[in-house]
Amino acid sequence: MVITLIPTAILTSIHYVLLYCLTYDGSYLFNVRIHGFFGFYAAMAVTVKQLLPQSILFTTAFGRLKNDHIAFTITVIATILYAFNLLDGVQVILLIYGILTSWLYLRFLQPHTRHLYTSDTMDTTITRGDLSDTFAFETFFPNVLRPLVAIPCNLIYNFFVRINICPKIPSPAAQLLMDNDSVVNFSQMRTQLFPGPSTFQKYPAHHHHHHHHHQKHYYQPVQQSHNMSQSLQPLLQENL
Repeated sequence: MVITLIPTAILTSIHYVLLYCLTYDGSYLFNVRIHGFFGFYAAMAVTVKQLLPQSILFTTAFGRLKNDHIAFTITVIATILYAFNLLDGVQVILLIYGILTSWLYLRFLQPHTRHLYTSDTMDTTITRGDLSDTFAFETFFPNVLRPLVAIPCNLIYNFFVRINICPKIPSPAAQLLMDNDSVVNFSQMRTQLFPGPSTFQKYPAHHHHHHHHHQKHYYQPVQQSHNMSQSLQPLLQENL
């Protein structure tokens, strides 16, 4: 809550100071009261979109309203209410900056702890943000508008990547490789905790065929994941 409300209030204050500098209208400095929880409402909408993006709220004659569309919908409704003098303009500004700050934090800054299990150790790494395609900024908009919104978003993002402010989003091949490496590491940990194949090999010869059958299936997921990781290595190097 603090992560959203404080930056939103600061950005809204800067917004009205800039309006005063452009128009020299003192009402922007002395008559505007920045208050309310619209920044928090925006943060809730962004969080719901991240966790359950494809959940359908209800179906209308114009299409389905999903969690993907909550932030865009409440912004449009707030703008319409402001146009009819039913809502203060500062509330709309708080809502817009609340969506932006919440998305930036969840997209690039929020820390995530990831555990990688090897044969004898457990490595803990900390990654930041949610760089999945389903959480890209253009996904907040309806499908018709997404190609248009993606153009300026990609230009801005590529600029920040070049000046080392934003991290580069891994290619789909790289993400798939990391997922399969995690499967291999988890399988190795399971093998260490439950050393079934090593005990099967110690049985007498007349049990050999029966346990060999189980051993083959036991190693199959690990071998498939390892082969998949090796096959993705050239594709990963091309994309990186």
